[in-house]
Amino acid sequence: MKANRFFVALVFVIYGFQANGNLITTFNGHNDGVTTVAISPDGTKLASGGQSTNLFSGKDDNCIKLWNFPSGDLIFTLKGSRSGDNYQGHTCGIAAVAFSPDGTRLASGSCDGKVIIWNVLSGYALTTFSGHRYYVNSVAYSPDGTKIASGSGNNDVILWDILAGSQYAKLERHQGEVNSVAISPDGTRLASGSNDKTIILWIFPSGAIIHTLYGHEHDVTSVAFSPDGIHLASGSFDDTIKLWNVPSGNLVKTIDASHRYISSVAFSPDGTRIASGSWDWQVKLWNFPAGDQSTVYTGHNNLVLSVAFSPDGTKVVSGSFDRSVKVWNADKATMTFLSASTKVLSFSYFTGTIVLANVLRVAL
Repeated sequence: MKANRFFVALVFVIYGFQANGNLITTFNGHNDGVTTVAISPDGTKLASGGQSTNLFSGKDDNCIKLWNFPSGDLIFTLKGSRSGDNYQGHTCGIAAVAFSPDGTRLASGSCDGKVIIWNVLSGYALTTFSGHRYYVNSVAYSPDGTKIASGSGNNDVILWDILAGSQYAKLERHQGEVNSVAISPDGTRLASGSNDKTIILWIFPSGAIIHTLYGHEHDVTSVAFSPDGIHLASGSFDDTIKLWNVPSGNLVKTIDASHRYISSVAFSPDGTRIASGSWDWQVKLWNFPAGDQSTVYTGHNNLVLSVAFSPDGTKVVSGSFDRSVKVWNADKATMTFLSASTKVLSFSYFTGTIVLANVLRVAL
């Protein structure tokens, strides 16, 4: 579930901490929770988006930060600009970011219902798409860089033609908000995951439905294609990762992730591993297609909402409500175990930003 999937959570944690030798560096700079991360195709830049974790704080991060990767030097903050009465930028928290295939543009989605395309070199907003009536949870570029798909809290997916600067299709088959969209590496398929517990596979760019995938028992929060486009990974609040065959629509494997509320999944560039992030503050790596766990990264102090691999596959990046972006070694990673018991006692949903209760940590 993305940051603008609004909730209040009361969490009690009995936490035994063990230092993690796989942590390379931490990027600090956001004033509030980091809800989304993406790495440029050439591996030299990282984008992160922020949103307030407190509905009543009166502030919202509302910005995208662009960093040199993997050094963590801040290049600039994308906040938008004003010319007279015309404001180019987001007015609410950021839920999604995605680099264009050539790395010169960045698309972002926000709880203001807008999709904005930014110039990565100048930091200026180039195009604003306004078609969603509710918050935008996810954005994805087509491989040729000419189109964008965006999923929203209004249960729809909108397809945008960047060159024309307009919407050309709206896909309205989900019965719950769309948390995640992904476009296959060959640009012929679109996947969308929803709170209706389903995943829909569409022909891209036409928008015709190929398969509706059933099997998850809770919200589908994240979908990701394998590099060859043959498989799809989906993460869910049912604490599982499911692996699907895209041509047939068949379920290949279910991974019981022992992960409390999975929020994000990503394939490694070579297709041999899957990264996942979740509400239990952990990032995990899974071998594909076997589905066995290979690594656990511990070090975040709050929910992990977004994970991504570097283009060379040697690093994993995670964004968390602890206001940080962490870079982990995925090349020579060793297993690190965390002794933890996490229980979500209650949660409810608001039309607003995320509210988190204070988390009690007691050393064992």
